[in-house]
Amino acid sequence: MLEKKDFVPIEKCTVSSSMSLGLFVIIEERKFFLPFHFIHENHLSYASGDVVTLDVLGSYAQEEGLVA
Repeated sequence: MLEKKDFVPIEKCTVSSSMSLGLFVIIEERKFFLPFHFIHENHLSYASGDVVTLDVLGSYAQEEGLVA
């Protein structure tokens, strides 16, 4: 079972669009898709243009190049 410590905060994510499966976000001028099952405590109330900090599963964030 995943715990809060398994996730890393990704700051300044601009929501491009929200779908039932996840979010398209822009981080440092690059567009990413973040599936909700890789986001800790996801909320379905994200709106286009929202700037948020998301807690993303560390292994996924590293694989996608979101963290070093």
